Order: sequence, then structure tokens, then C-alpha cells
Amino acid sequence: MEHIDVELKASREFRQKMIDYLGLKGGCDVKESVWRIMAHIISHDLSKTMNWRGINGKVPFCQLQLKEIVNAAVRRNRLTSDATDKEVEKASKDGSICQGIEMVVARKEDPLGGVLMITTRG
Repeated sequence: MEHIDVELKASREFRQKMIDYLGLKGGCDVKESVWRIMAHIISHDLSKTMNWRGINGKVPFCQLQLKEIVNAAVRRNRLTSDATDKEVEKASKDGSICQGIEMVVARKEDPLGGVLMITTRG
């Protein structure tokens, strides 16, 4: 997780590629867009180790560069282009990140979706 955060800080090109790629994941509203994006970048196992604020020793998603990537990618979707940071934050916090990934998997969509999947394995 730290490696991807460092890379996102260091490379504007990498940031933009991630935003462009994840912005194509779709969704008919902010919540679905956020969860589709999360399912493509965070493995199920890793999602169990994070929450919004990092409570109980978990990774604080709100402090990661990925949060900004998710915000920007949600806005690339024409149906959610006017989403505020607060709406994206609320969608990220509604249930857990883990539940969002389970929702996508239950719909039989490919949770791996691309080469950007981040897992708990270094």
C-alpha cells in the first residue's frame, strides 16, 4: 500500500493513468461508482484491513493518495461528474469498503478488473 501511495505522489503521469482507467468503471450513481472503482483497486483481503479513519489500527483510507484518485475517477463518469468530495466520502463510508467489494462480486463482475489490484501481499 505504501508503494502505491509513494508512486501516486511522485508521478503525475501515473496518477492520471489511474484516474483515466478507473473513471471508465462506470456506475449509475456516486455510491455504485465508488464501489466499482474500489473493487478494481483493492483486494477483498486488503479491504478488511482498512476503514475511513484508521480506527482500531486499520489503514486510514482518508489519508491515502488513493482517496484523491477515487474522487477524480468518480468525476470522470458522466453520470457522477458533479459529485462532491463529501458525496464520495459518504459513499466510501456507507457500509465498509469490504461490503462494497462484496456487492460487486455478488453481481458477478470481475473484482480483479485490471492490473491495478492492490493486495495485502507486498
